[in-house]
Amino acid sequence: MKFVRYQKAGETNWGMLEGDVISALAGAPWVTREPTGEQTLIDEVSLLPPAEPGNIFCVGLNYADHAEESGTPMPEEPNIFLKGVNSLLGHEGTIIIPPGRGGSTTRGRWRWSSAKGAGTSPKKRPGT
Repeated sequence: MKFVRYQKAGETNWGMLEGDVISALAGAPWVTREPTGEQTLIDEVSLLPPAEPGNIFCVGLNYADHAEESGTPMPEEPNIFLKGVNSLLGHEGTIIIPPGRGGSTTRGRWRWSSAKGAGTSPKKRPGT
């Protein structure tokens, strides 16, 4: 069983995914795990990020390998920065890489690997 956050017909819900079937929950899984009785197939929904943060706090250059690969000296204290909640991406969402950034740059790879997972590549929009 997996918990999912999804959108169907403009409505956002939490649910439990078992196989290809989502059973809607009465609220977020940390509040209640009571099913509403409504079920839907996973192919009929858009999966959303499984979180509803108010803020996203990030720590940059917090280990030596990251600093070395990016060609940046290791800071005395980690770099703390914020990301907007709109930086979250749902399942099979597309990451838009601005023109001139390529996706092959060290910086682009690090941003991607922290968000998606090492060994995958971001999709480029045609004409970028």
